[in-house]
Amino acid sequence: MRQTSKNVSPMSNEGRNLYVITHITESLLELLKDKPLNDISISELCSHAQVGRATFYRNFEVKEDVLNVYIHKLFSEWIDTYESNPPKTISQMVRELFLHLEKYRDFYGLLSERGLIYLLKNVLLEIYAPKPEQPAQAAYASAYVAYTLYGWIEVWFQRGMKETPEEMAAALKLLFSRQLFPLISKGLSGAVYTQLSDVEEEVNGLVTYDRRVVKLPVGHPFAAPSSFAAPYSHGNKPE
Repeated sequence: MRQTSKNVSPMSNEGRNLYVITHITESLLELLKDKPLNDISISELCSHAQVGRATFYRNFEVKEDVLNVYIHKLFSEWIDTYESNPPKTISQMVRELFLHLEKYRDFYGLLSERGLIYLLKNVLLEIYAPKPEQPAQAAYASAYVAYTLYGWIEVWFQRGMKETPEEMAAALKLLFSRQLFPLISKGLSGAVYTQLSDVEEEVNGLVTYDRRVVKLPVGHPFAAPSSFAAPYSHGNKPE
């Protein structure tokens, strides 16, 4: 059984440790409201949470670990629901996911505001990423769903979370029915959501984040045309 605050005795070692983790998490979220994560020191966090540095390092290695643990905690309830009653369609799954994000919009909105929403990607990949035992078609479909969802979530937060979960589900259904499904009869066998340039901590793009450098050598069959990065090759910044 998964240990939670509901099934762990507050007098046990696990209970006391859970209390400490909760206190550190609450303190970090309070500090994040006023400053970026990089500007928060471990000493400041420990002082705010009224715990020793040894206590922090007994539970975490870096500050991001605090947020990762909290994200997993929030997602665990959604995963339990997802596994006990799996949605029958992708649009239903998207609706349930965005209902979860909306329920904790203050927390996820804070992550987005501080440029930390990428931490959510690892959780999504754990759920939807291709598994080694999957056949090729299922693996590519899983990759498409995982990275599409992350992209949609990121843009949803950037736009101020204006659309409802129902509208997001309807938008995905429309994407499949109007743009992807009609292409199957024309030979489409797979689709992958990605970007051409590096984004945040992802550095596997064809060009760098500022599009100044095309990584593939000239003449490579998949190289972007020289004009793709040329406007920025003399110090000009992209608009």
